[in-house]
Amino acid sequence: MATGSVEESTSAFVDDYETLISTTDVELLKRAWRNEKAAPEILHYEASLVQRIKEQIELASVKSKVLIDSVEKSDEMATGSVEESTSAFVDDYETLISTTDVELLKRAWRNEKAAPEILHYEASLVQRIKEQIELAEQNVEIFEADGVDPLTVSLYQMDLDRTQFLLRSYLRVRLQKIEEYLFHILKTDDSLNRLSKQEQMFARRCTDDLGKHLDQTVLSKLPDNYQSILKQSITSEEDDMVPAPRLDTFVICKAKQYLSSMDIEPEYSTEITEMERDLLTFVCYKFIKKPLEQGKIDLV
Repeated sequence: MATGSVEESTSAFVDDYETLISTTDVELLKRAWRNEKAAPEILHYEASLVQRIKEQIELASVKSKVLIDSVEKSDEMATGSVEESTSAFVDDYETLISTTDVELLKRAWRNEKAAPEILHYEASLVQRIKEQIELAEQNVEIFEADGVDPLTVSLYQMDLDRTQFLLRSYLRVRLQKIEEYLFHILKTDDSLNRLSKQEQMFARRCTDDLGKHLDQTVLSKLPDNYQSILKQSITSEEDDMVPAPRLDTFVICKAKQYLSSMDIEPEYSTEITEMERDLLTFVCYKFIKKPLEQGKIDLV
């Protein structure tokens, strides 16, 4: 049965490799391109995917330039050329690492934790992470069944646990915000559209349950003018009992590129004129809300 076991293991690894390849950005772009060509209507723009592809194209261009420059260097400058080339490749490697799905999830998790309001749900990223977690779990099971070195298995398991923690924490932070600003989120389409379908169902169910509970225990026993769950009384012009995120909260952020006053929210361009790349800045959240949504800023 040894031969059969080896063949099954080899087949499993081939399937895993093909699954992993299918989740690369190039394959995802190819899939999006095929879908867009075949669909009779225009589909959703893959903003995050296109941005990552652009970064990878830029990275490939830099690598090519570094290789060409290193070849053209004279023998006298060989030592200096090697050092410069090594430094360039280190920077390229860090840039490449920063575009992996786990790093993107870590970035989304940090932004979600630091932002006072709920941000847009990273649907495509979460889906890819789930697929990679499933693949990693299968690999760990195969390694254990094949008697692979326990240290190797534990390293794979450790990496898997870290990814699962990030995903769970990201989703948990979002649920906490939904519970805290439940009625505020459901008031506007802009806030509601930031949620996933499952989160929208959760928010509506919570609203219904909370409304029924408050009505049965408190509101029904109050005078008619004070039975609203959103207003202190029917004379109130606004929903003054609905907590809203404090957008004037100060946050620490770091710009991924140089930002001028044109990149900041127009009404706050006089408050903050520019932001240097990779420089930590302590600033009011509402000032940098626009570049954060555009992916030009990361919260810390």
